[in-house]
Amino acid sequence: MKNILIAVCMLLGALAAQAEPMARLVSYNVNRPRFLAPKLAKGETISYCTYLSKDGLTVTTPEDFDKTLRLALKLWTVYPAYLIRRAGREQEFAPVLKALEQNARLERLPACDFSAFDKKYLKLLNPQPAKQTQQKADVSFFFENNFFAKMNNMEKISSYFSLNPIPHMLITSQVRQNHAIPATWGEKQQQKTALFNDLRERILKTPASDHAAMTELMEELTLLLREFGYSNTSLLYTVLHEMGHAVGLADQHKWINNDKIYSTLAPRQSVMDYATTFLTCDDADGVITLFDDALGIKRTFKSLCEDGISFEDGKELLEKDKSMESNTRNYQITRTYRPDTKTTGIYDWKERLYVNLNEDSAKEINEHFDLSLMKEKWGGYQISQGQLKFIDLEDTGKGSYAVGEHYTRLTIGPGTMYKQVLWEHYDDEGNLLDYTLEIYDTETDTVAQTRQVQVKK
Repeated sequence: MKNILIAVCMLLGALAAQAEPMARLVSYNVNRPRFLAPKLAKGETISYCTYLSKDGLTVTTPEDFDKTLRLALKLWTVYPAYLIRRAGREQEFAPVLKALEQNARLERLPACDFSAFDKKYLKLLNPQPAKQTQQKADVSFFFENNFFAKMNNMEKISSYFSLNPIPHMLITSQVRQNHAIPATWGEKQQQKTALFNDLRERILKTPASDHAAMTELMEELTLLLREFGYSNTSLLYTVLHEMGHAVGLADQHKWINNDKIYSTLAPRQSVMDYATTFLTCDDADGVITLFDDALGIKRTFKSLCEDGISFEDGKELLEKDKSMESNTRNYQITRTYRPDTKTTGIYDWKERLYVNLNEDSAKEINEHFDLSLMKEKWGGYQISQGQLKFIDLEDTGKGSYAVGEHYTRLTIGPGTMYKQVLWEHYDDEGNLLDYTLEIYDTETDTVAQTRQVQVKK
């Protein structure tokens, strides 16, 4: 997020940190030709290449890896088509449905041009890739541990997708075989692997246009994966999530400030959120939006999720007041959106966030609190409420800012409670005018000290 005030960071940053294990994409608007959605929508050939290191070969084989990649890409088209037909909305989405149900043209290259990568990193590949060629793939898939980890200083991640220096997906051996964590399979591991491989083969061989057969296959796959359980360390789910990036969707594309092409105000279940679920109606809405964009279609449509949301050019229509609640063990938030104009509105929010002074969550504490007065080894809760104003839903760089009065209370314990209350006042343009910090006596729970600060513009 760009140029967002601390209030916004506290509001959205905590959830983003929990649900974003992989890197965000550069704006789709800027890099549209480098993603796969336009090629898929227009039936153009997509070239790709694969590389497996010795580490990767401990998890999968070249043939198995290739089939899982092809399956994941196909699912990103046939599953939205399946949901459109299940909803009986074939006529409404006729051009997009036709594009979704054409067989993707895939060309696997025997060797790829990796010269864009630094030679000192290429030397780390074991074994060395096939002889370099001048043929550039639309996307490259690597199952490898050391090369990109060192290049990107990302030793602890299990996968990511990036456009730079070439569009590529990285998977490491932290990811396990196919569709679930092997340890959860018990004695039926071989049987389950055989079931998955058979179903994968049938999906790959069935024409996307055979919607009757594909409907049966999607329902069978959904039931099978539900039985196996979801895992973001499985090969299928990891590839499915990262393939969503290659298609053109960002991590947490449900957040209103994250994607210029597709977003909703409230979070919805999605394979792009931690990859702990299969494809959903939220993902299908995103694909429809990307295909509309590629095909030059301008429209307003109701979400396939049947949750009352409508989209116009990929953005949720905000025509009335809307309230949402999210609750977890350490995070609670209530949000109400009140529209101002078609592109602006006021966002009232209340938040209760667990923080710990000696952990990363300390970064989420409002910078105006005096943490020197609190015990560093303790944790507690930060409770906040205020208003944000969206000024341009199409420009994430200036998407929202704080307005009016903001209230934040920080309590650190257990035992003796160190409490401070912060009042902040912003003008209608998002400028902080002043703030007042009230520091409480730990024994009497009364205000012992008040600090008032006038902020210069």
